[in-house]
Amino acid sequence: MAQSTSATSVNCGICLQADTITIGRFAGGKLKEDRVELDRLGLFPQLGCLPTGS
Repeated sequence: MAQSTSATSVNCGICLQADTITIGRFAGGKLKEDRVELDRLGLFPQLGCLPTGS
């Protein structure tokens, strides 16, 4: 499952948007484990840690 999340920093007033992917493992018709991966490479330029590429 993929989703996009937005958040605004209260301290800095910066609005951030990050994409995530949730990967789940099912067994016997039940969710046994899951993990969420955040698109850090897309998040870092918004924080000023990497150039934006433009």
